[in-house]
Amino acid sequence: RITVFDTQARVPGIIHTIAGKIPTFDINPTTSIFYTLGQNLYTPSDITRREAIADGPRWAAWLYIPAGLAPVTGNHADEVELTAGMVGPAAMGEPVQRVVHSLLGARTPKGWDNQIGNEPGFMVSWDRRWPAALEAHIGPLHAAAAPHIGATLGNIYTYCNAGGWIELAALRRVRRARHRQEHFSRRQYFSGQPRHRQEKFRCRRQSRPCPDMG
Repeated sequence: RITVFDTQARVPGIIHTIAGKIPTFDINPTTSIFYTLGQNLYTPSDITRREAIADGPRWAAWLYIPAGLAPVTGNHADEVELTAGMVGPAAMGEPVQRVVHSLLGARTPKGWDNQIGNEPGFMVSWDRRWPAALEAHIGPLHAAAAPHIGATLGNIYTYCNAGGWIELAALRRVRRARHRQEHFSRRQYFSGQPRHRQEKFRCRRQSRPCPDMG
């Protein structure tokens, strides 16, 4: 799976309209657009068997291209993603696995004739994270917790999820890391880059020409 973020992309007007109807979701200067190319392979544990395994896992490949938005609003970060792809021989699971196994000297997969047939797949996903929901100093330690929730709806996967992570680190290391981040942010601010980008964002939303800011 390979993902590319475009932090300078122009968000289409229809996306602004849809986002305006979603509570606490906002297209703003922090919004980036991301594109992904991914492939998942599903096989039985014994890939050397040619025949189908009764009541066993099916051979399948899922080739997909998601695209989405990732804005930061207030104390949370959202990701909204649309995914389209193919299941079946068109997902190229067999040739990819054969090439990789050949390069690694691994066993040759022989059961791809039993894979699931071609079928298009579509999904819409949403995920929200609170990167600094809880923070506390415990003596020389810094403690933090960041929960997240999400949901996916489609004909490939449909599920809800919730979770989070807990961090415990030396306070002095956290302070040094934040000092470096603040220093970088100040350098960006005085170079005019964020102001330039925010002004261009306002121009696009208001459908007016942008001044030449250099």
